[in-house]
Amino acid sequence: MNDQTQPPPTKPCPECGGERVTVQLSTVLQAAKQRISVGFFSSQSKTSYLYALTCTTCGYTALYAEQPGNLI
Repeated sequence: MNDQTQPPPTKPCPECGGERVTVQLSTVLQAAKQRISVGFFSSQSKTSYLYALTCTTCGYTALYAEQPGNLI
């Protein structure tokens, strides 16, 4: 997570209903600055940092954009 935003409260795992927790992304993604970009062909790229939620029961993991509105 960056220091500007916090993830929203987590909902139960969509796979098994277990509890999900926010986890740090892998070193590979950290090296890529944990960002996704839209608009590769435009002069102004739109980006958002990512965070991951992982189920503590089954391990299901999903990535979420911290600022999804930035990608519009």
